[in-house]
Amino acid sequence: MFCVQFWLLDAVTGCISLIILIARNCLLMRYNEWKWVQWKGWVVIFSAMAVGNMILTWEGPAGILPCVGLIAGNIGYWTDNARNIRIANAFVVSPTYMIYDVIVQSYAGVLNEAFTIASVLVSIKRFGWKSLGMNYADTAKIKNVVFDIGCVLVGFPWDEYCHRIFDDPVTEEAVTRSAFKCEYWKEFDRGEMDYEEIVGHMLEVEPEYEAEIKYALEHLEECVERVDTTIPWIEELKARGFKVYYLSNYSDYVMSKSLHAMDFLEHMDGGIFSWKVRAIKPDPQIYRCLFEEYHLNPEECVFIDDTEANIKAARDLGMKGIVYENYEQAHEALRRML
Repeated sequence: MFCVQFWLLDAVTGCISLIILIARNCLLMRYNEWKWVQWKGWVVIFSAMAVGNMILTWEGPAGILPCVGLIAGNIGYWTDNARNIRIANAFVVSPTYMIYDVIVQSYAGVLNEAFTIASVLVSIKRFGWKSLGMNYADTAKIKNVVFDIGCVLVGFPWDEYCHRIFDDPVTEEAVTRSAFKCEYWKEFDRGEMDYEEIVGHMLEVEPEYEAEIKYALEHLEECVERVDTTIPWIEELKARGFKVYYLSNYSDYVMSKSLHAMDFLEHMDGGIFSWKVRAIKPDPQIYRCLFEEYHLNPEECVFIDDTEANIKAARDLGMKGIVYENYEQAHEALRRML
């Protein structure tokens, strides 16, 4: 209807701009179904069409406005990020079209764009800035909640642990570098190398701190902390009918040091430990092990993990994802999603 209105108002640039926009949005409707739609080159194609329309239907400086709005929308949509899309629409697309509507005297258009801007501002006021990042598609069909364990369901503050047992910055840094931040820590989780072999490689990083490194590893039970909110969170979700699983990079050795904090496992519906399947996140294989073991549809799962790369891998496989920062933030993000 706005295309017709622009045509009747002799606003040809705006009219054709909306036709391009409609074509673009029809394509975007298949974004998650057709991989070729996700090609970033579409941004260039639709933006070139916007510029070509502006030039061919030049009606003065006002014609720049719908061109800018269309290009901003193209960029926003092909980031595939809900926050970017809404920011682009609320702060670039709608304002430019609103000014254009005023110039061509499309008062219905002014009201429409004003409503778009107001709806985003109200959502920020009511739910906070982070609510812009919530994709409404993420609320659909979720049946399963999947948790990481370390730094999510149990505490693993290795930096505080090192400070507590050594109380010396140089020693703390050496142990951290050779053990907790060493590439061979991942081999604990992968489960393909034995304990002595992994520790031997760690000692090669800081051989003069052999005693301290071994002490830190041998007393890891002092590092793993039970989290009081874990079981109530799991039971809250199960009471609402959701299945609850875990997907964790965790070694059999660290598990032997964590039993005092793992009482939540019996409340869950199952899960995958990396050492048992010889794969670690973000390798897609470990996610597929979870799907296959419990017959899960990834589109019906939301994954909560404290590492961005692990969440990205989950999303690439069709899961929804929440990057865990702290309990309050993640609990609220999940509540809104469910």
